Amino acid sequence: MSNFSAYASAYSDVQVVIPYREVPGAYRTENLCFIYSHLQKALPGALLTLCDDPDPDLFNRGRAVNAGVAEGDQPIIVIADNDVWIPASALREAVATLRRPTCTRSYIVPFDKIIWLDEACSKHVRAGEIPIATRPPRRHII
Repeated sequence: MSNFSAYASAYSDVQVVIPYREVPGAYRTENLCFIYSHLQKALPGALLTLCDDPDPDLFNRGRAVNAGVAEGDQPIIVIADNDVWIPASALREAVATLRRPTCTRSYIVPFDKIIWLDEACSKHVRAGEIPIATRPPRRHII
């Protein structure tokens, strides 16, 4: 096995479930593409499952997550929102913790703070104009 193959399958025991439904006129698709790319790089080899709620009229995040989980059989499941960026190191640390034979946790929340950004700042972050790990200017925090 080449080094690339070993790296690419490093997270084959992980499924990332992303509940998502397109909303016309929203920035949800742009956010999804940004987060999806980040998750592919952060957890190479993980199964990324984009899932919608089976009910075509009313989106229910819980039902969408359940539908997504049913598509995989990995022992570790990450539930990721399409508009929440979690540092790769935090994701990897959470997975490493869950892999430990002595781990008694059934879930881990890999962050302790959320910073809400306005649309303008989100656009700059997606475009790579503001480093994601940098605290945005106060005027852009909701």
